[in-house]
Amino acid sequence: MTGNAFALSNQSTSSNNNGNTSQFLIYKNNSYGINIQYPATWSSSPGEGNDNSGDSSADIVSFSPKDSNSSATLDILVDSVDSGENLKQYVSDSISDDKTDLKNFTVSESSTSGNTLAGNPAYKLIYSYTDQGENFKGLETGTIIGNKAYFIQYENSPSQFDSDLPLVQKMIDSLQLTPVTIRNNK
Repeated sequence: MTGNAFALSNQSTSSNNNGNTSQFLIYKNNSYGINIQYPATWSSSPGEGNDNSGDSSADIVSFSPKDSNSSATLDILVDSVDSGENLKQYVSDSISDDKTDLKNFTVSESSTSGNTLAGNPAYKLIYSYTDQGENFKGLETGTIIGNKAYFIQYENSPSQFDSDLPLVQKMIDSLQLTPVTIRNNK
């Protein structure tokens, strides 16, 4: 990814949550048409891109609390999908891949109806797995637009998952997806 692939805005908004005022910054990536708010107490970093594991998804951006005592992460990813692939099939394939790739991967909740992401029909998964002896709990929500799946993965230690979830949900709810126009200079 080039240095100009994303822009970080210094705009902030205030939100009152049980008497706490949190400042939110805006992350914008014009290359992928992504706009999301994140807490000023979290940092953003470019995602790992495509890890060339045969997986077609690209990790666009990662967010995590600046507090080093937290293991929370929120990643936004984009994946290519086959023409006509629906959410149900995409989720089924994703779960199958995760069961192969992640140790002790289990899904505790899976839904492909009644959810939205950036105003589009979406799926939602709650899952857990083990990595290098450490347990993780995660939430994934995503939508398909054209031949792209846009999805968000929130992962945390099981003991902190629920306490960070309201803030993470605000981030997820703020996601906006805008069409990406490719300029043809002919």
